[in-house]
Amino acid sequence: GNSERIMDKYFLPDDYQENTVNLTREVDGVVYWTPRIIRRGGLYQKDVYRWAGQLVRARGLKSVMGVGCGPATKLNRFITPLIQDVVGVDQESAISYCKATYKRGTYLVDDLGNPSSSFDRTFDLIICCDVIEHLENPVVVLDYIKRHARPDTLILISTPDRDRTRGKTCRTSPTPAHIREWSKEEFVKFLKHYGFLIEETRFLAPVSWFPPNLIAPLHFVRQMRRTGIWRYNLAVLSKIASGSG
Repeated sequence: GNSERIMDKYFLPDDYQENTVNLTREVDGVVYWTPRIIRRGGLYQKDVYRWAGQLVRARGLKSVMGVGCGPATKLNRFITPLIQDVVGVDQESAISYCKATYKRGTYLVDDLGNPSSSFDRTFDLIICCDVIEHLENPVVVLDYIKRHARPDTLILISTPDRDRTRGKTCRTSPTPAHIREWSKEEFVKFLKHYGFLIEETRFLAPVSWFPPNLIAPLHFVRQMRRTGIWRYNLAVLSKIASGSG
């Protein structure tokens, strides 16, 4: 029926064309987090982590997990200075970098496309920042988040909003590493369907201008030509509905 089709498409339009391969997943010895990608990654989604740091302060949170933390540049910029109990989870190349680079935080290897969730505990805040658009099956990472959440756990998930990034007529992602991109309305429906209670949504800047860099102005010019909208990174603050498992 119609509801099954909607779920199969993860609440995307019927005519949406997904990319098929997760290009960020490390297979057969391929390393995704190269030094160049690590340097560039520190500029993206800073505002999501800034919001997370504000939540830690405002609500007196004591533990944070970064799901798909990458090289944890922003986790260590905005979160580990505030609290001791910080756990980052990602694939081998990112976690090797984290363990070699940071004195604070615990870093664990897992495959978010097929996670083992080998540790059994919950957190006050779970951050999943621009990860879900890369995954073949995005429900897997939502289930992973749920396993580490209590009813009072805050969950902060971000992803690029398709309408604001590409325009309302876009039906595929020209970014090969993104399997699918949602509009805000689609993404909120998707999260609600899988048992998430939405507290707040924000549109945030995707790239930081500081420290001064060439990526932000080039990105800004391209985005102004494309849709005229700069704040297209959708960040959703939520909790788990009781009984959603």
